[in-house]
Amino acid sequence: MSLGKDLLGVVGTLATNDVLRERLALAATQAESLEKEKAALEARVAELEEQLKATLQQLASARKAEEFVEHRGAMFKRSGGSYVKAVYCPKCRMSVGSMEGVTPYYCDPCKWMADFTGRELDGVMRELPA
Repeated sequence: MSLGKDLLGVVGTLATNDVLRERLALAATQAESLEKEKAALEARVAELEEQLKATLQQLASARKAEEFVEHRGAMFKRSGGSYVKAVYCPKCRMSVGSMEGVTPYYCDPCKWMADFTGRELDGVMRELPA
């Protein structure tokens, strides 16, 4: 039962004058209106909290995407103002290697292969955007 209905119930049992009864009825109506408004606001807050959660997740995903730069088919990870001296698979974003620096970088799980070898890495990294 709401506060407004409680007030109306109490007013009905009291011997009061008409003016007081009208004022109490008005207060009861206003209390009911405020309770409905409060429920609507609580629902809106819950909705906005869900939207905020989704937006924060999208932002985290976007930041993670910005963390890597694609160049010559491979991914390179940013770190501060420079890049980590490593090559990452564009499919799974795991670090990949070049055997003895003579073979192309290769990701076994994804079967992805770079078009450059470990010996070429320094030159490839110099080509990366600042």
